Amino acid sequence: MKIPGNPSSSITCLLFLLLFFTACSSSKDEIILNTEPVNVTKQKIMFTPKTPLRAEGHSDRVCMEIPNDFKQDPSSWSMLSGDGVRTVPYATLITTTGINHDFYQRSFLNSKKKYICLSSDVPIKPGTEFRQITIWSNLPFWTDEIIWLNSNKM
Repeated sequence: MKIPGNPSSSITCLLFLLLFFTACSSSKDEIILNTEPVNVTKQKIMFTPKTPLRAEGHSDRVCMEIPNDFKQDPSSWSMLSGDGVRTVPYATLITTTGINHDFYQRSFLNSKKKYICLSSDVPIKPGTEFRQITIWSNLPFWTDEIIWLNSNKM
C-alpha cells in the first residue's frame, strides 16, 4: 500500500510514533525470591538472590503475598489477621557496597494475588544493586510468595 505524500516524512512519522509508544510504555521486572512458603516472624530472615537486584529508582519494592485469612488495612497500611490483629512487615536491603536501605513505606498491590509491598522512604539512586534482603514482622504470618518488583518507567 502506497502512502501519499513524501515517503521520508511518512517514515519520520512512523519512527516518531514508535519512539513515543516505547517511551510511554511501562517496563516492569519481577523476581520471585522464595521457592517455598515463608514464615515471617520477629526473627529476621535473609534472602540472597542469585544475582544482585537492580534498583531503577522510580518504584522499587519488595512485595509479600497476603495470606488468604488476612485482609488489607488501608487505614494503617498493614494487614489484619482473621481475629483483627494488625500485622506489619519490614525489610532492609543491603547494597553490593554494604549500605543498608530500610524499606518501611508500605503499599498494596492487587493483581491475580494480593500483596503488601515495602519501599524506601528516601530516593534510591538508579542502578543501585542489592545483594541481600532481610525481612521480619511485628507478628508472625505465612506468605507463599516474596517478590522484587521494579518499574523503570511509569
